[in-house]
Amino acid sequence: MRSGVALVLGAVALFGAAVATAGRRKGATVTPAPGPFQGDRTMSFAPPSGGGGCDGAAWYAGLPPKLVDAQSAILQAVANGCGLYEWTPVQTTYQGHTAIIPVFADALRIGSPESAIRVAVDYRTAQQIADALGGSLLTSRVSDAAWQQADARLTATKMANTPSQVVAMANTSRMLDHSQAVDAKLSKQVTSATTPLVGNAGKDWVVTKRWAEAPGKLVKAPMSAAANYGWYEKGAGSWNPPHTLELVQPIGLRHGLTHVDYSQQLRLMGRTIEVDGQRMEVADVMRSPELAGLVSDEGILPFTRHPLLGGALPNV
Repeated sequence: MRSGVALVLGAVALFGAAVATAGRRKGATVTPAPGPFQGDRTMSFAPPSGGGGCDGAAWYAGLPPKLVDAQSAILQAVANGCGLYEWTPVQTTYQGHTAIIPVFADALRIGSPESAIRVAVDYRTAQQIADALGGSLLTSRVSDAAWQQADARLTATKMANTPSQVVAMANTSRMLDHSQAVDAKLSKQVTSATTPLVGNAGKDWVVTKRWAEAPGKLVKAPMSAAANYGWYEKGAGSWNPPHTLELVQPIGLRHGLTHVDYSQQLRLMGRTIEVDGQRMEVADVMRSPELAGLVSDEGILPFTRHPLLGGALPNV
């Protein structure tokens, strides 16, 4: 179990001008937060704060029936201080280097600890929230590390097993069903009051080198696709070396930036991480020939965020 890590209920107000180009939605404005670290020299997290009077069930009752139409309400809830998340560290090593990477212990929830719902977001909303909370979208390498170091490894919560369930994947009601199913699984594994690092809370939106691929038969426009990854499952098969973990969803480029369904949850890593005891921006680590392996199993990443959301490196 994890202890001493911070519960942060972010009250945030307005995106900066640099984020405005990320195609933000109307209605909700959120201010960049300082991220997971407190202080200049020590590996400590922002202190716990109260629930802000947010009621997840009451908030959910006011949502539209389709998840695509609920994205602005999710952003507004984060702006109102109702985003419930906790930073906890995972560790990676690469060629003699060690990184401590803050990640969300669970998927982002809306509400208070007593009444909270995991929210399904599209890629664009995920990036906006990451910018607001001082975070970055994961890479497959960091997603793998979170799974390998998880305190509670859940089975993938699949809720699209019949044609009618597939049709309902993008319904807001399925988001609630999914969150409650994850809670039920967690309750069987977790008996302590401390928050565990949860594996398989949902699929992740990730940063990938694959955006630079040439268009192909299956992925006609890689540069405009959203990249998702996850759902670790024994027997599902691994996708490509050096990946050895078995999972349902290898890095996929089949969805657009506004695709959302119940399975696409939000786990972030910190925009700032520690490498060999020193603070570094995770984007700089992604670009480093020496250090990229700490956060990437695709080599140096030519993108540190989606290329249509301000992520292409100069001269790439």
